[in-house]
Amino acid sequence: MTLQPGTRLGHYEITSLLGSGGMGEVYGAKDTKLGRDVAIKVLREELASDPERLRRFEQEARSASALNHPNIITIYDIRLRQGYGGQVGKTEDVDFIVMEYVEGKTLRQVLSEGPLPTKKLLQLATQIAEGLAKAHSAGIIHRDLKPENLMVTSDGYVKILDFGLAKLRTALTTTNSESPTITKEGTVAGAVMGTAGYMSPEQAKGLAVDLRSDQFSLGAILYEMATGKPAFRRDSIAETLSAVLRDQLPSIAVSNPKLPSALSLIVSRCLQKDRENRYETTGELVDEFERVRETSSGVKPSARKSEPSVAVLPFTNMSADPEQDYFCDGMTEEIVNSLAQVKGLRVVARTSAFAFKGKQQDVREIGRRLGAAAVLEGSVRKSGNHLRITSQLIDVANGYHLWSQRYDREMEDLFATQDEIAAKIAKKLEAELRVPESTYHPRNLDAHDAYLRGRFNWNQGSFENSIRFFEQAILEDPAYARAYIGLADAYFWLGFIELLPPKEAYPRAKEALSKARELEPSLAEVHSMLASIKFVFDWDWLEAEAGLRRAIESNPNSAIAHQQYASYLGNLGRLEEAIEEFKLALELEPLEILWKTDLGYFYFAAGRYERALDTLRKALELDPNQPFTLWALGTVYLQKGWYEKSIEEYRRAVSMSEGRSFVSAGLAHAYAVAGRGDEAVKILQAMEGLSKKRYVSSVAKAWIHIGLGSHDRAFQCLEKAYSERATMLVNLLSFPWWDPLRSDPRFQDLLRRMNFPE
Repeated sequence: MTLQPGTRLGHYEITSLLGSGGMGEVYGAKDTKLGRDVAIKVLREELASDPERLRRFEQEARSASALNHPNIITIYDIRLRQGYGGQVGKTEDVDFIVMEYVEGKTLRQVLSEGPLPTKKLLQLATQIAEGLAKAHSAGIIHRDLKPENLMVTSDGYVKILDFGLAKLRTALTTTNSESPTITKEGTVAGAVMGTAGYMSPEQAKGLAVDLRSDQFSLGAILYEMATGKPAFRRDSIAETLSAVLRDQLPSIAVSNPKLPSALSLIVSRCLQKDRENRYETTGELVDEFERVRETSSGVKPSARKSEPSVAVLPFTNMSADPEQDYFCDGMTEEIVNSLAQVKGLRVVARTSAFAFKGKQQDVREIGRRLGAAAVLEGSVRKSGNHLRITSQLIDVANGYHLWSQRYDREMEDLFATQDEIAAKIAKKLEAELRVPESTYHPRNLDAHDAYLRGRFNWNQGSFENSIRFFEQAILEDPAYARAYIGLADAYFWLGFIELLPPKEAYPRAKEALSKARELEPSLAEVHSMLASIKFVFDWDWLEAEAGLRRAIESNPNSAIAHQQYASYLGNLGRLEEAIEEFKLALELEPLEILWKTDLGYFYFAAGRYERALDTLRKALELDPNQPFTLWALGTVYLQKGWYEKSIEEYRRAVSMSEGRSFVSAGLAHAYAVAGRGDEAVKILQAMEGLSKKRYVSSVAKAWIHIGLGSHDRAFQCLEKAYSERATMLVNLLSFPWWDPLRSDPRFQDLLRRMNFPE
């Protein structure tokens, strides 16, 4: 029975027939309650003849619907007559399943064009494995994995279809015979169902299966993706089954020598006839794919792990005045800056080391968490003009002291003492110290004190107060390069987080950086920040990349330079390169939650969903209340159609974000997409009111209008954002919320005017 457009199944209205198969027909439909497109699979009448088997299927399908994974199609609703007393629809009495609507091609259609390029093959294979790993961890096996059950969206994401349906087909076609029987559609009915050519040997024998059966099916699919030829298809079903049981396939490298050898080994292991020789867990298979992707990406793996490394913990304030914390923190940072000039020494950056401030933990454990071979800790007692500084360098491997020293000095000797400590550490770690002269230190202590207070406020997020202290430092010493860098840093972030209009913040930052570069051309911070401004404000992409590369060459130990280059690469869609740069940055700054957040987001943009969610959740372990990480997690959930989970994370982000408009825009966009437009409009109206009092990025308003389906209004906001040179415009290529606008000529024109490389 074919349903006609307009037919109602409860609150679902049929719009079109999408296709049909052995399980039934698939229709496009509109969810009239939530206003979203869905797909409805109506089961064939003969499949629903056994109430007990149908009940078991319902349990299986509901288990699958709880998986909530971006590479598994989401099941929204299940309507079975046996479970609902016959009250299914208003005009039809049928059994059906409501699923996420996915636009794209089946993998079978993709493969009709021939074998896949290595990069695309690895991207799709990793996603399939991640989806399977999630299901297997929940005890759910697909049993009928094949190219027809894999949907590839237009932007390269994979959805595994029909979890739970394979078991229904099995239960409803099982025979009394222990031997498999062949159906007219090329499927085999026995103890377990499958499709000839993709089923595992144990399936073909009618034996019980486990997760490794799906691994074999994936191996057969991988073989076809790599070679363009089905692994086991023969002239008849009987011959195909025989090949599954007995034939040993040639390596995929025979057909495609350009494939990574490690990929050949993965396919070979998946296709082992004896399941004991396959992967113990599918998560292990995911890790294998990740390693192949990383080694074949063209980015050389880091050699930093073999270099000497050190972490400098915040020096303890032993003074009677607790307000001297700023001085102790500043001294710690100065030593970190000195050590960052040491050739061949990896220095853990400030944020990660300062995560342990005031915590009584074993130094060896801290070193292991920071990935450092040695840890420097110390204390400072300041009394008037007199300083007592103690410091000790500890070997993380055994906890022994490598070096320790106590200094009783006057304030006038502060800089010399800091340099001496750095030199002693460098010598002990057998590295070469190269500390620049001239403007590295200020000419007087008053300038230095003001700078330390400015940096202390900056680290607390009090950027306006930090500007006052940096300007005071410059007044005391107009040749103090680091004070200008601090001033630029403050204006940069005021523009980036929307507390100042970009046209006001970034020119001030550039002016300060220009003076710093004139005074100290070799400082990596100058190059990286100037390049970042060219990226987020000037839209000069070529110069930005050149500047970021110069910054890294100037100081390979600059975590911020690696992070800024990673952000640049990611926003240009060069995602694999961005991921590698973020990894380098996080080796130097392993506990920086915002960088972990960015890494998680770019994993998501690259289609590596399981790794993205894992990275974001690990970031939240560092700070469960970090609004930008909650926002990123909500964004991933939203893009995959998990509306309630998305709204929950966005709400938490808004409560922690102190009124950041783009965070509120995330919540409003989620409300709109979930069919709660009234709530979205309330947030938009509040944002319009706020914009009369202070700067609010028009990009945030555009996001809300996209969610509401008001594309013309969204383009009006984008034009205003263009005139504002709004910072968030740089994500036009990488951010998924722009997808509904991409085909519009106005969007392409905006990309052109922003000088995005083709």
